[in-house]
Amino acid sequence: MSFSHSRFHEDIYIYYGMPGDPIKKAFIGITFPDSTYEISRTVPWYSIEYVYSGECVIQHDKEIFVAKAGDFFMLHPHVLQHYYSNPKNPCKKIFFLIRGGIPFVQHLVNDYNLSSVLHVPGFNNPTYWEQCFDAIKNKEPNFSRLFHLNIHALLNDVADRLTFMENNQISTMRDLKAFLERNVTKQITIDDCCELTGMGKSQLSKVFKQTFDTSPIAYFIQLKIHAAKAILEKTNISISEISAMYAFYDVYHFSNAFKKYTGHSPTEYRKYFQTI
Repeated sequence: MSFSHSRFHEDIYIYYGMPGDPIKKAFIGITFPDSTYEISRTVPWYSIEYVYSGECVIQHDKEIFVAKAGDFFMLHPHVLQHYYSNPKNPCKKIFFLIRGGIPFVQHLVNDYNLSSVLHVPGFNNPTYWEQCFDAIKNKEPNFSRLFHLNIHALLNDVADRLTFMENNQISTMRDLKAFLERNVTKQITIDDCCELTGMGKSQLSKVFKQTFDTSPIAYFIQLKIHAAKAILEKTNISISEISAMYAFYDVYHFSNAFKKYTGHSPTEYRKYFQTI
């Protein structure tokens, strides 16, 4: 074990495993806020990190995301790992950089279905990193066992949290779906849906589509069209009145949406049913 400084404001300890240890070499360190911090590499290493404060912009292969205070992120080997501090809000983070022992980490990643996981917002538990950092800093004799057990426990915790988050998200999507169904005569925007669920637009659209195979706004419009079809079939209420009844922006918007989902204009649809 030895101590080193990087060219950035970091404290890093180097770990060398003994024969038989599952991890052969690793860097364990803390990156302090530095507006110039930037790393770019394509290497056969895992980087497992926790953000204390600030923001870190991360490109992993072709995917880009922002890790903030309380977030977990993991960069996988053999792809571009490019990340840097937000210059206006530089991050402080703690990390494991696994350079020797990839089969051990890969085995855990596969066992816990984390091969496509990069980012877990709101992880809020730096304990696994801190225990190892303090142990290697203090040259504790049983560090190797603590290190690989903590990595195992950490990835197990990540998998459990993802399952919990997924279950919560599905429940939230079901609540949103029911809300849309109860409010079909109102005008509801994607911003309203985000406020209701506490999600951003991209996350909301992604999770709703994964759950119901459509977007929330597309589903909402389909509800309106389905309700409007029944009125066109059974009444002589005017097209403009139906448009207003279901809170379309105007008759043009209603007619275009109706034709998109049914293949016919509202007038054509009504004439068809009147001739049956």
